[in-house]
Amino acid sequence: MIKKVTHKNIYIFIDTNIYLNYFRMSSETITSLEELKNLLIKKDLELVLPRQVIDEYTRENKERLIDQEKNKLISQIKKELPKLDEAILPLSVRHLIEAKRAERYCLKLKESSDNLIKKCCEEFENRRRNKEKIDKLIKNIFKRVDRESIEKEEYLMQRAFYRYLKGNPPGDPLIEDKEKYGDAIIWEWLLSKFSKSEDRRESTLVIITNDRGWYEDNNKQRLNEFLRKELEEKTYLRHKISNSLGDFINKITRKTTIKKEVVEEEKILKEHYPSLSDTVSGVYDSGLVSAGVYIPQTITPSSSISFIGRKYICPFCNKDITIELKNEFPGLGAPLWDPGSMASINIFPGSVREVKCPYCNNSFNLNNI
Repeated sequence: MIKKVTHKNIYIFIDTNIYLNYFRMSSETITSLEELKNLLIKKDLELVLPRQVIDEYTRENKERLIDQEKNKLISQIKKELPKLDEAILPLSVRHLIEAKRAERYCLKLKESSDNLIKKCCEEFENRRRNKEKIDKLIKNIFKRVDRESIEKEEYLMQRAFYRYLKGNPPGDPLIEDKEKYGDAIIWEWLLSKFSKSEDRRESTLVIITNDRGWYEDNNKQRLNEFLRKELEEKTYLRHKISNSLGDFINKITRKTTIKKEVVEEEKILKEHYPSLSDTVSGVYDSGLVSAGVYIPQTITPSSSISFIGRKYICPFCNKDITIELKNEFPGLGAPLWDPGSMASINIFPGSVREVKCPYCNNSFNLNNI
């Protein structure tokens, strides 16, 4: 017998990437999490929280996320501004007044560039200090969920595995297989929780995610068609999807509860970042770069990477590294780059797909480019 649910519930599912992004964004964005907690306390929303999301959140290195964003931002600043410290005017024109002006301009611009990078470093130190506050807030949000509903997913593992084998969404084709499987577990959990055993025609499921595998288009406006049809067939729920928690909060409260600048910042972050938790134990030789930034010295890409028909551009310096990767990829168990060459990376089957750019030395996941 189908149980009728008469009240108009709004259920909200927030993907792991959304929670983790708050460690990478400015301190002001925490207002979205604080308002979410208030809405949950007032019971205007009901959070749905698969165990998979808790596990993904818990095993991530939050401090590494902050360092990664810092590296990326500073690299972008250096790329956009000219190499002023290397700008030397020809001797034949240095006596000209215009040359003197140009030199003074370069010195001022170089000073401004250095000050900007210094301010960025200070901003990220503030984010590092706020890390515990954000973590505590997210864990408090998790506590708003009934424990019984969290522990419901074990019997769904087999269904999720077959879903993953078939290649059905959600799951971005460019990310780690392990993470596609995690998305399959989450989706099967949602279908099971909101099955047609309960009539929830008056209820809505809101999905907040930055993962492109959940979306129909690159603009991230509509739920993937396959997922949409499956939701219609297997549940009575209506649905909405968004890549910004702040934007959704403004719509449900019908006012600008979250500032426009916060919403814009939430929307521009990429959907996927390489995870330190995905690495094989013992293959990292940690190193410290300027201002205590952690960058792996030895990274191990997966043996299943294919270079056929793909072009690889470093997301930090925008240089094409396709030829370097192709030339230096000999096979399993051998160095990707020999010692003394551009990097020292070994290939181990089944491990992460990260490499270090031979030009700017930043590390990134091959699946993200």
